[in-house]
Amino acid sequence: MEVRMPTGSLIGALNPLKSKTTIPEQLYLPTYQNQLRMVGRHLDTNGYRSISILDVEGGLLVRAFSAKRHDSELLEFPDDAFGEMVRNGIQGRGRRKRSGKHAAIVPTGYEDLLRAVGWELDQRLAKAVTLHESHSTIYIAGLNATDHKSGSFSPFDMTLGVNEIQMVLDAAFRRRG
Repeated sequence: MEVRMPTGSLIGALNPLKSKTTIPEQLYLPTYQNQLRMVGRHLDTNGYRSISILDVEGGLLVRAFSAKRHDSELLEFPDDAFGEMVRNGIQGRGRRKRSGKHAAIVPTGYEDLLRAVGWELDQRLAKAVTLHESHSTIYIAGLNATDHKSGSFSPFDMTLGVNEIQMVLDAAFRRRG
């Protein structure tokens, strides 16, 4: 299995001076919500399924099944490429085709789901997160901030079934207005 950086709609040459879109500064913050949203957008755009995500020093590693190549791939989303991913993702809105096929567990696509999960992780002040999708659940584990002053963390894990995923998505859509 080869490790590679995503290509295409998210990462590529872009001159920010030519950008006609003003991108809100909060989208550049390296929060789980923002990072997972960009990962989800890439997964949706390129038709990936059956994902596992690992938060590692320097970025996120994603193992996903490629419907195009009919095998699994290991994708690297480095922290130092995040700003460029945001710019390219925002500028590409409405111009790229997304795979219309979604797994039953991911009803609206990975971008929506991972953005919503990322928001939940940010609320926990989580770190060292892993996420694994099975055919009927998504398992998430990591560390929660327990005491901000001392910087202590405790482990957490959660399993989201179809009903819990729908609740997380519904709450995210309500927050967005």
